Amino acid sequence: MKTRLDERALSTIALTAGVGVFVGLSFLFGPVARRVPLVVGSITLALLIYQCRRDIARRLRPGAVVDPRRRRRELAMLAAIVALAVLPGLVGPGPAAALYVLVHLRVLGGETWAASLGLAGGFWVLTTALLRFALQVQLSEGALWTWLGRVLG
Repeated sequence: MKTRLDERALSTIALTAGVGVFVGLSFLFGPVARRVPLVVGSITLALLIYQCRRDIARRLRPGAVVDPRRRRRELAMLAAIVALAVLPGLVGPGPAAALYVLVHLRVLGGETWAASLGLAGGFWVLTTALLRFALQVQLSEGALWTWLGRVLG
């Protein structure tokens, strides 16, 4: 018999994994700097593990006919979570944020291509100008641009 988890259990699992990564990365800080993230993250992780266990125990249910719209929504949520983790490291945080804006406006908002591309491009230019020139923050290039630079240059 097949069982399925609902959206609440899946989102709790995703949050638990994210906080687990946060707690794990806090060990890279110095002894003094890791105190607050480690305490807050550990308490949050413990509460999320408890909530995750409750959601899974309560939400496991026998498999039923799956509505195609629900399946599409679940796949879109999974794709957004994967993209959130992968895109900034692949293309850099600036282009990744512009892609998020583009997809949100075009797919979820139903805007035209011209409006979506214009707003995403404007968002990219505005945030890049603000971070690089006004705040003097150097953004990472992303693995794709670094690789292309080595191949082409």
